[in-house]
Amino acid sequence: MFTQLTITRHSDNQTIVVPVYMGTASADVGGVRERVPAPCLDQDADDTARAFLGGANIEQHVQFLYIDGNRITSFDGDDYSYALA
Repeated sequence: MFTQLTITRHSDNQTIVVPVYMGTASADVGGVRERVPAPCLDQDADDTARAFLGGANIEQHVQFLYIDGNRITSFDGDDYSYALA
């Protein structure tokens, strides 16, 4: 489904691409914690993305918008933007 996450840092307009895979994440489903399908980063990709964004947990943000936002695959915020592809 998705193979990469493109992240753009708005402070200097730099962009990186990290690999993603479809895994699972914990989510509240009708009041019960369940594992649901979600885009995931491996440890190296997560470390790279966090360093690029000054510590921001982009994996958690991507998963939240994908799960709770009804499969949102892109985001454009004040500090950074991203797109799954």
